[in-house]
Amino acid sequence: MAKHARYSPSKLDALQKCVRFKHIPMEDAATEGTDLHTAFETGSLTGLTPEQSDVVQQALDYVGSLMAGLGLDAIEIREGNCELKDLTYGQYDRLLLSANRKIAHVVDFKGIRVESDHGFQVRTYAAATLEADPRIETVTTHVLAPRLGQATDVATYGRELIASVRAEIAALYAEIDDPWRPPTPHEDICGRCANAAGCPAMGVTAMTVAKAIGLPAPSEFAPDKITSEYDRLVAQVIAVALLNWADQIKKNNTAYVAESGGEVPGFKLITSSTGLRIPKESTGEAVMVLKERMSLSEDELWSAASLSPGRLADLLTETRGGLKADYKQQIQDVLGDIAHEGTKRYLQKVKRKVSDADLIQCGGNIELLGE
Repeated sequence: MAKHARYSPSKLDALQKCVRFKHIPMEDAATEGTDLHTAFETGSLTGLTPEQSDVVQQALDYVGSLMAGLGLDAIEIREGNCELKDLTYGQYDRLLLSANRKIAHVVDFKGIRVESDHGFQVRTYAAATLEADPRIETVTTHVLAPRLGQATDVATYGRELIASVRAEIAALYAEIDDPWRPPTPHEDICGRCANAAGCPAMGVTAMTVAKAIGLPAPSEFAPDKITSEYDRLVAQVIAVALLNWADQIKKNNTAYVAESGGEVPGFKLITSSTGLRIPKESTGEAVMVLKERMSLSEDELWSAASLSPGRLADLLTETRGGLKADYKQQIQDVLGDIAHEGTKRYLQKVKRKVSDADLIQCGGNIELLGE
């Protein structure tokens, strides 16, 4: 078999939409995602906000119900390794096995707030499970996304899945390895792609992009000149496929909804935590409280001079041992009102599965589209 790069199962869905996709790192989302998955892996909710704790607990309860239905011989593997030989390897969140019943469950936990595709990813986990253990005859995959209001997305596969997934991945790799294969614009991923700025599929202006994907253009392209809510809807849709222009559109539309009580049809205002923060003016007081009540040394404090609670918890875990979540909870309890949790605001499409063109055609009134 020819040598090629191997991509983890978590990257396959996006690469199937565009073989040139490269994910933009998003620090806040990545940090929260890590914390949520750590809590899901360990079962400890320490250090999470009440909303985050509820999200993880729903997923833990679901896994518990699956285990209860498997019988006494059931085995639960957390953050286990999986591999399809020569093609892909990664880690699943949970693998539940019953050799006597010849069945397995693969559970993938998502802390996402927007619908997205994960079918290729979990099919690959299922195929790897079947390939690794010939005793297993069927695998059921479960995608848990409590924030979307859905308990699970379930599918069951037999051993024929091994051949079909291997062929699917091999075909995808052939397209990736083809230097003449062009990028493919896709509304779900262009706004998250690090290659978008220089991507020939994107076009060089907002007008070009709008025409290329069959969307109308707003009457004004200057972000602060857009006034009608229909134009705000059109601009919001186009914004996800752009970079600098997109930033201005999203900021202005979010301010319009949050501060003026207006509406961008088809979108809702989301406020989510950006983590615990200590205001600059409270830094001195925070240092004294932490030194007195947690017996921190000068070296430990100055090594985290910005007094980011998350970074300080990382340091204590490294130097003192124990769990990061325990230190985060202790810091949060000790500081009390000294620290304030930040938030961020952004507009999110109400239903991801509604296409951009349909959203604009119905003027943002998605009820007109039916089910």
